[in-house]
Amino acid sequence: MKIIDATNLDYRAVNEALRKTSSDCTVEGCCSQRFIAAGMSGKNITLKSNAQDAIGDTMNEGKILIHGNIGDAAGYAMRGGKIYIQGNAGYRAGIRKYLSGYCAGFGYSVEKRLSDPFTVIAPDSNNLYKQMYIAS
Repeated sequence: MKIIDATNLDYRAVNEALRKTSSDCTVEGCCSQRFIAAGMSGKNITLKSNAQDAIGDTMNEGKILIHGNIGDAAGYAMRGGKIYIQGNAGYRAGIRKYLSGYCAGFGYSVEKRLSDPFTVIAPDSNNLYKQMYIAS
């Protein structure tokens, strides 16, 4: 797995580094850059910090595992793939949360997570952008 140090990089440089690698990546030292993994296809990315707005924007396929919080519009205009967030999501996050994949990504027990209070945010239709999201 390739490790990308994003400490002194802007979001364009981070995305360029992601596009250049043919393997799964871990991004470390991220200072809440925005648009990380925008337009990506077929990569698995682990982010070891918070991410700012529009992470995974126009993503086609792959997985982003975020050990932190995300800003607004995460996953906005996604055409495929999955984003799992360990922390909180900002406004207009177009994210589907699948508990088994979430638990596998962060090393949690499904049974333990189901016994803890949590909120599932899901669309109230099959079209992610047609209707409002509901909390259940």
